[in-house]
Amino acid sequence: MNTTNIFVELVIIGLGALIWGFLFFALIFNINLLDTSVSTQNNLPSIIISVLFLSFIYLFGILIDRFADLLLTKAGNKLRALSFPNRPDVFKAKIKSYKLDPAFATIFEYSRSRMRICRGWVINSLLILISGNLYIWFSGNAFKISLGALGASPLKISFFLSITFILVLIGSFIFWKNLQKSEYEKLKEVDKLISNKRLEV
Repeated sequence: MNTTNIFVELVIIGLGALIWGFLFFALIFNINLLDTSVSTQNNLPSIIISVLFLSFIYLFGILIDRFADLLLTKAGNKLRALSFPNRPDVFKAKIKSYKLDPAFATIFEYSRSRMRICRGWVINSLLILISGNLYIWFSGNAFKISLGALGASPLKISFFLSITFILVLIGSFIFWKNLQKSEYEKLKEVDKLISNKRLEV
Protein backbone atom coordinates (compact mmCIF):
# COMPACT_ATOMS: atom_id res chain seq x y z
CA MET A 1 0.00 0.00 0.00
CA ASN A 2 1.44 3.40 -0.92
CA THR A 3 2.57 5.90 1.67
CA THR A 4 -0.03 8.51 0.70
CA ASN A 5 -2.94 6.17 1.45
CA ILE A 6 -1.51 5.23 4.84
CA PHE A 7 -0.97 8.91 5.65
CA VAL A 8 -4.58 9.73 4.75
CA GLU A 9 -5.85 6.83 6.91
CA LEU A 10 -3.91 8.04 9.94
CA VAL A 11 -5.04 11.63 9.43
CA ILE A 12 -8.70 10.51 9.34
CA ILE A 13 -8.17 8.56 12.57
CA GLY A 14 -6.11 11.38 14.08
CA LEU A 15 -8.85 13.96 13.48
CA GLY A 16 -11.14 12.05 15.82
CA ALA A 17 -8.38 11.83 18.43
CA LEU A 18 -7.84 15.58 18.13
CA ILE A 19 -11.52 16.19 18.93
CA TRP A 20 -11.60 14.21 22.17
CA GLY A 21 -8.11 15.38 23.09
CA PHE A 22 -9.18 19.01 22.76
CA LEU A 23 -12.37 18.36 24.75
CA PHE A 24 -10.35 16.89 27.62
CA PHE A 25 -7.93 19.83 27.39
CA ALA A 26 -10.81 22.34 27.46
CA LEU A 27 -12.34 20.55 30.46
CA ILE A 28 -9.10 20.49 32.46
CA PHE A 29 -8.32 24.17 31.81
CA ASN A 30 -11.96 25.31 32.01
CA ILE A 31 -12.07 26.76 28.48
CA ASN A 32 -15.43 27.95 27.22
CA LEU A 33 -15.63 26.60 23.65
CA LEU A 34 -18.48 28.99 22.86
CA ASP A 35 -16.57 32.08 23.93
CA THR A 36 -15.98 33.97 20.68
CA SER A 37 -14.07 36.73 22.46
CA VAL A 38 -11.00 34.53 22.87
CA SER A 39 -8.24 35.91 20.68
CA THR A 40 -7.01 33.72 17.88
CA GLN A 41 -4.13 36.03 16.93
CA ASN A 42 -0.62 34.61 16.95
CA ASN A 43 2.80 35.47 15.68
CA LEU A 44 3.47 32.23 13.83
CA PRO A 45 3.03 32.02 10.05
CA SER A 46 -0.03 30.03 9.04
CA ILE A 47 2.07 27.49 7.13
CA ILE A 48 4.00 26.61 10.31
CA ILE A 49 0.76 26.27 12.28
CA SER A 50 -0.69 24.03 9.57
CA VAL A 51 2.36 21.76 9.56
CA LEU A 52 2.37 21.49 13.36
CA PHE A 53 -1.38 20.85 13.39
CA LEU A 54 -1.10 18.12 10.76
CA SER A 55 1.86 16.57 12.59
CA PHE A 56 -0.16 16.27 15.80
CA ILE A 57 -3.09 14.74 13.92
CA TYR A 58 -0.76 12.23 12.26
CA LEU A 59 0.83 11.33 15.61
CA PHE A 60 -2.58 10.90 17.26
CA GLY A 61 -3.60 8.71 14.32
CA ILE A 62 -0.62 6.39 14.80
CA LEU A 63 -1.24 6.06 18.54
CA ILE A 64 -4.96 5.39 18.20
CA ASP A 65 -4.40 2.92 15.35
CA ARG A 66 -1.95 0.90 17.48
CA PHE A 67 -4.20 1.05 20.55
CA ALA A 68 -7.28 0.00 18.55
CA ASP A 69 -5.31 -2.87 17.04
CA LEU A 70 -4.37 -4.13 20.51
CA LEU A 71 -7.89 -3.68 21.86
CA LEU A 72 -9.55 -5.58 19.01
CA THR A 73 -6.90 -8.30 18.64
CA LYS A 74 -8.94 -10.89 20.54
CA ALA A 75 -12.09 -10.23 18.49
CA GLY A 76 -10.03 -10.26 15.30
CA ASN A 77 -8.47 -13.62 16.19
CA LYS A 78 -11.92 -15.15 16.67
CA LEU A 79 -13.00 -13.94 13.23
CA ARG A 80 -9.76 -15.19 11.70
CA ALA A 81 -10.18 -18.62 13.31
CA LEU A 82 -13.47 -19.12 11.43
CA SER A 83 -11.51 -19.35 8.17
CA PHE A 84 -7.92 -19.95 9.30
CA PRO A 85 -7.50 -21.79 12.64
CA ASN A 86 -3.74 -21.21 12.48
CA ARG A 87 -2.50 -17.62 12.13
CA PRO A 88 0.54 -18.49 9.93
CA ASP A 89 -1.86 -19.91 7.33
CA VAL A 90 -3.18 -16.38 6.71
CA PHE A 91 0.25 -15.13 5.67
CA LYS A 92 0.85 -18.19 3.51
CA ALA A 93 -2.50 -17.71 1.77
CA LYS A 94 -1.74 -14.03 1.13
CA ILE A 95 1.67 -14.80 -0.35
CA LYS A 96 0.16 -17.44 -2.67
CA SER A 97 -2.65 -15.11 -3.77
CA TYR A 98 -0.22 -12.24 -4.44
CA LYS A 99 1.92 -14.53 -6.57
CA LEU A 100 -1.13 -15.71 -8.51
CA ASP A 101 -2.26 -12.17 -9.29
CA PRO A 102 -0.68 -8.94 -7.92
CA ALA A 103 -4.15 -7.34 -8.15
CA PHE A 104 -5.14 -9.31 -5.05
CA ALA A 105 -2.65 -7.23 -3.04
CA THR A 106 -4.47 -4.03 -4.04
CA ILE A 107 -7.87 -5.53 -3.20
CA PHE A 108 -6.82 -6.80 0.22
CA GLU A 109 -4.92 -3.62 1.10
CA TYR A 110 -7.97 -1.51 0.24
CA SER A 111 -10.00 -3.70 2.58
CA ARG A 112 -7.35 -3.32 5.31
CA SER A 113 -7.43 0.44 4.86
CA ARG A 114 -11.16 0.60 5.57
CA MET A 115 -10.74 -1.74 8.52
CA ARG A 116 -8.07 0.46 10.10
CA ILE A 117 -10.27 3.54 9.78
CA CYS A 118 -13.27 1.73 11.29
CA ARG A 119 -11.37 0.27 14.23
CA GLY A 120 -9.75 3.64 14.91
CA TRP A 121 -13.14 5.29 15.05
CA VAL A 122 -14.40 2.67 17.49
CA ILE A 123 -11.92 4.15 19.97
CA ASN A 124 -12.46 7.75 18.86
CA SER A 125 -16.25 7.51 19.15
CA LEU A 126 -16.04 6.12 22.68
CA LEU A 127 -13.61 8.82 23.82
CA ILE A 128 -15.55 11.64 22.14
CA LEU A 129 -18.68 10.33 23.86
CA ILE A 130 -16.95 10.36 27.25
CA SER A 131 -15.01 13.62 26.87
CA GLY A 132 -17.97 15.43 25.30
CA ASN A 133 -20.35 14.57 28.11
CA LEU A 134 -17.77 15.32 30.78
CA TYR A 135 -17.20 18.73 29.19
CA ILE A 136 -20.91 19.50 28.89
CA TRP A 137 -21.68 18.69 32.53
CA PHE A 138 -18.48 19.66 34.34
CA SER A 139 -16.93 22.50 32.32
CA GLY A 140 -18.31 25.28 34.52
CA ASN A 141 -21.07 27.89 34.38
CA ALA A 142 -19.60 29.96 31.54
CA PHE A 143 -20.25 27.26 28.97
CA LYS A 144 -23.77 26.60 30.29
CA ILE A 145 -24.58 30.31 30.20
CA SER A 146 -23.36 30.47 26.60
CA LEU A 147 -25.56 27.48 25.75
CA GLY A 148 -28.55 29.20 27.31
CA ALA A 149 -27.91 32.31 25.22
CA LEU A 150 -28.12 30.12 22.12
CA GLY A 151 -31.41 28.62 23.27
CA ALA A 152 -29.91 25.21 23.99
CA SER A 153 -29.51 23.19 27.17
CA PRO A 154 -26.82 20.80 28.44
CA LEU A 155 -29.35 17.96 28.46
CA LYS A 156 -30.28 18.40 24.80
CA ILE A 157 -26.67 18.74 23.68
CA SER A 158 -25.63 15.74 25.76
CA PHE A 159 -28.48 13.64 24.36
CA PHE A 160 -27.65 14.55 20.75
CA LEU A 161 -23.93 13.94 21.28
CA SER A 162 -24.56 10.60 22.98
CA ILE A 163 -26.95 9.27 20.36
CA THR A 164 -24.70 10.40 17.50
CA PHE A 165 -21.49 8.84 18.77
CA ILE A 166 -23.10 5.69 20.12
CA LEU A 167 -24.36 5.10 16.59
CA VAL A 168 -20.95 5.92 15.12
CA LEU A 169 -19.29 3.56 17.62
CA ILE A 170 -21.68 0.69 16.90
CA GLY A 171 -21.56 1.31 13.16
CA SER A 172 -17.75 1.46 13.12
CA PHE A 173 -17.48 -1.81 15.05
CA ILE A 174 -20.01 -3.61 12.84
CA PHE A 175 -18.30 -2.38 9.66
CA TRP A 176 -14.89 -3.41 11.04
CA LYS A 177 -16.21 -6.85 11.98
CA ASN A 178 -17.88 -7.43 8.60
CA LEU A 179 -14.83 -6.23 6.66
CA GLN A 180 -12.53 -8.43 8.73
CA LYS A 181 -14.72 -11.49 8.31
CA SER A 182 -15.20 -10.85 4.59
CA GLU A 183 -11.46 -10.51 4.01
CA TYR A 184 -10.69 -13.87 5.63
CA GLU A 185 -13.51 -15.56 3.72
CA LYS A 186 -12.31 -14.18 0.37
CA LEU A 187 -8.73 -15.10 1.18
CA LYS A 188 -9.86 -18.64 2.04
CA GLU A 189 -11.71 -18.93 -1.29
CA VAL A 190 -8.64 -17.77 -3.23
CA ASP A 191 -6.45 -20.19 -1.27
CA LYS A 192 -8.77 -23.09 -2.11
CA LEU A 193 -8.83 -22.06 -5.76
CA ILE A 194 -5.03 -22.07 -5.92
CA SER A 195 -4.84 -25.45 -4.16
CA ASN A 196 -7.39 -26.99 -6.55
CA LYS A 197 -5.46 -25.71 -9.56
CA ARG A 198 -2.30 -27.30 -8.27
CA LEU A 199 -4.11 -30.62 -7.79
CA GLU A 200 -5.42 -30.48 -11.37
CA VAL A 201 -1.90 -29.94 -12.65
